[in-house]
Amino acid sequence: MKKILWMIPVILVSVGFFSCSMGTDDDDDDTNPFAGTWESTVTDGVSRKIIMNNDLTWEFHQSASGDAQGDTRGIYTYNGKTATAISSELYTGTAWMSTEGQPTNVITVTAEIQDDGKLEVTAYDGTFTYTRNN
Repeated sequence: MKKILWMIPVILVSVGFFSCSMGTDDDDDDTNPFAGTWESTVTDGVSRKIIMNNDLTWEFHQSASGDAQGDTRGIYTYNGKTATAISSELYTGTAWMSTEGQPTNVITVTAEIQDDGKLEVTAYDGTFTYTRNN
């Protein structure tokens, strides 16, 4: 009888871990409206894209010649269709450099998914529109 009583907590803990692992990771990924690749609507010969990952990291790539200088990456949070992204690193052409010490308004960007599905991004230097690529 003591062996059976000892097994009950083990079974309950096992069931708890199993039910937690069954659930929401995949479901949560599907509910993040920002996850994916977004491309700029500007057609000036410069490729601009934002990659927003389900793990709440993001990357910005901008290039006319395929180089990576000026690429940026960081983290973001979102609430509904509004996100706030903060840059943590900038690529200088040879290495990634921390943005620590930079003014908050320079390294913080807001983004909002519009009713037409486009992403409106507001940064210190203006407002830009992106469309989902995937």
